[in-house]
Amino acid sequence: MLDQLQDPGNAGAIARAAEAFGASGMLFLTGTAHPFHPKTLRASAGSLFRLPILTGLGPADVLSLAAQHQRPCYAAAAGSSRTAEEADLSDCVLIIGNEGRGVSEILRGASLPVSIPTRGVESLNAAVSASILLYEAQRQRQPR
Repeated sequence: MLDQLQDPGNAGAIARAAEAFGASGMLFLTGTAHPFHPKTLRASAGSLFRLPILTGLGPADVLSLAAQHQRPCYAAAAGSSRTAEEADLSDCVLIIGNEGRGVSEILRGASLPVSIPTRGVESLNAAVSASILLYEAQRQRQPR
């Protein structure tokens, strides 16, 4: 789920990673770059034509859907004590927030925070973070 992500290039790159790592779909919340903006489409390398997407939903709509389908929500949050390896990302809603502000307050309050351990930097680019978290979700879905 993209929460007010502004850069169409980031949105498209995340769509490409979502397809590559087996996401079941993408949600573009209101205020997020449009999935069919030319830059979003170019960065997705066609993934937006193969991946189910929903647009125009607000945070309350998505939280209701997640609860209805019994899916936990994890919000990418730099500095969270729960790392991607510790979280159960195998069947969840993963929220990537705005490049500058992160995940909105309403979604942050209704989600479990998850972080990617880093050294020497405060945070990662939204598309990079999403890609790492999506990879970890795919890894967790693999039989052991």
